[in-house]
Amino acid sequence: PPTGFWETFDDNDRDPTSIVEVREINGQLQGKIVKLFLEPGAPSNPICKKCPGKYKNMPLLGMNILWGLSPKNDEWINGHMLSPKKGQIVKASAKMTNDDTLTVRGYKNAFLSKTVTWKRVKNPNNWEYWQYYRQIWQLACVHT
Repeated sequence: PPTGFWETFDDNDRDPTSIVEVREINGQLQGKIVKLFLEPGAPSNPICKKCPGKYKNMPLLGMNILWGLSPKNDEWINGHMLSPKKGQIVKASAKMTNDDTLTVRGYKNAFLSKTVTWKRVKNPNNWEYWQYYRQIWQLACVHT
């Protein structure tokens, strides 16, 4: 199963945005935000202003954003995903394309879906490395 730590990316500029810890609990996948890559001067643990229902105004750190995915063949299906940026909960599925890549698909309805790619974090305890990595990533984007 795709358990472990996964780096997520911004939809537009592909900057790293967070690290999500994915666990298998009672046969289903759940994922929560364990690290945020924030812009300079941003609050250290922002709240989800756009989130619906019980998630509204909750801190992003520690928030469950993926839940209820059940295994079927080589993928995980019939779950849900929360997009704090858009403030939406959608149906979700996930599939590992290789050991280091997880594709997560959110379904708004039968005709609208979006697939994002998460990359496995090899050393999740080295947060300083990830902060450095983000700085290097931003510099690379500016100079290309």
